[in-house]
Amino acid sequence: MIVARKLVLFLWLSSCAHTAMAQVVSTMPANATEKESFFLYEVKFIDEFIERFNDDKESYLRKQSVSLYGTDSFINRRRMVQSLFNKKQQWTSDVSLFVAQVIAGRQQYLSFTDSNWYAEVTCAMQYMGNETTLPLYLHIHYKNGAAQWKIAGIGAGIPIPDTPASPLAATVRGDLFLPTSSHGTDFIVFYQALSATGISAQYFEPAALPRWVQAFIAMVQQKQITFKYVKEVRYHFFTIPGWYFSVSRYKRKESNTGWLISTLKPMNEPEKDKYLQKMLGRKG
Repeated sequence: MIVARKLVLFLWLSSCAHTAMAQVVSTMPANATEKESFFLYEVKFIDEFIERFNDDKESYLRKQSVSLYGTDSFINRRRMVQSLFNKKQQWTSDVSLFVAQVIAGRQQYLSFTDSNWYAEVTCAMQYMGNETTLPLYLHIHYKNGAAQWKIAGIGAGIPIPDTPASPLAATVRGDLFLPTSSHGTDFIVFYQALSATGISAQYFEPAALPRWVQAFIAMVQQKQITFKYVKEVRYHFFTIPGWYFSVSRYKRKESNTGWLISTLKPMNEPEKDKYLQKMLGRKG
């Protein structure tokens, strides 16, 4: 019985998630190619995910719908939020509770400039002659009124001592920062920011700078750790009261593609704080 209920719920969610986009497809001009139609409803950037989650009236999807079809009347927030779940996986009844809360309550919106969401950037690193992965966690930080990405934590993957083996080398002078546009290029800025001559404590949030993080910086400077490339990016949102969710990128030729919700968990504020501190690898 439980399995049957989960199957029914999964099919219902898949249908709901596809509703808004299916209406777009049904009104697609005859000369529009399949590639063009996929491009329209693909969630191409995390900025666009936030727009759709909020059902922003100036969103790319609404503007293009009006431009192409003369109306965006088939779009509403319920359909937009439902369409942001990865329909290729099974979901529980938590999804319907989450959607109902989001569309009914106040303060149920996301903002790019919030400080309570994080980018998890999994980096391929060379360590001890082998390639391994190391997740870095970033979030939006304000300095002198300007927004920038800051590294807020380091995940598991490479053993880092509690203190530097030797003093930190002098770093590049000047005001260094990771621009807010970095996510749009999958943090290609790391080729410079995580290089032996380019790494700096300025790229790290002050709360993320105990001595073990200084040890990480020293290991990069001494080329004990070498950045190779960004392997994967996903995002963690702690914004919605009572909930945590993550967003991952799915590349496929269909309407449910791009940046989509991959994890959803009920989580109160103390649970969020505990989960976040563990995620960031904070050792104090």
